[in-house]
Amino acid sequence: MDLENHVTSTGALKNQGEEKPLINLNQKLDRLFQSQSEICLNKQLSYLNFTADTANGLYGVYDHDMSIIMLANDKLKVTLKTHFNPIFIENILMEKMSALGRPVSNTIIYDFVKEFNNQFGGLVKIFFQAIGTPLAISIPFVTRGFDNYYHQISPNSSDIKHIGYQTFNSWKLKSPKGYLTCSYHVLVMDSALIDPILQGEIIESVDESEQEIELL
Repeated sequence: MDLENHVTSTGALKNQGEEKPLINLNQKLDRLFQSQSEICLNKQLSYLNFTADTANGLYGVYDHDMSIIMLANDKLKVTLKTHFNPIFIENILMEKMSALGRPVSNTIIYDFVKEFNNQFGGLVKIFFQAIGTPLAISIPFVTRGFDNYYHQISPNSSDIKHIGYQTFNSWKLKSPKGYLTCSYHVLVMDSALIDPILQGEIIESVDESEQEIELL
């Protein structure tokens, strides 16, 4: 399958003969990213019962702040974002921090979200490693939610049209106390990756002891 000029944000393709494989790829990536984010957050805050709820789109300002982490090699690029309101994070961490006799500082809030994104990215890295596609992973960082206007790639970008196939989506991790919004952007530059991604096994659970986010 030639990926040139196959640019999509919704699963619609220019060549009808290749529509089904890439729609299946969209669906598989949605399941992968949503499930791994849900696993990471519920391991830390299981008493809140976070569930993933798909929301359409990628562009715009989702929340006050966001954490970004990137994974890449010469065939694949993945960007993961967690969009959040610091007040919501403060509220959901208050129980843990009260048990430690400490206030929820801004440092704790940002460190928690960065570490969540780091563990989320780590599970995604494990998935691609298992299908023979090792990825380098960046250090997560936090920036203003408004910066989402700049940390994105337009589906109409002339550069992307000559590189390969891209897809993106967003979803909310909801709890009774509120939600986080997560989003991903994937750029596939080698058609040989599509079948391994479709056949790869998604991690359904992790060792809780290995996923504990330390509140220092």
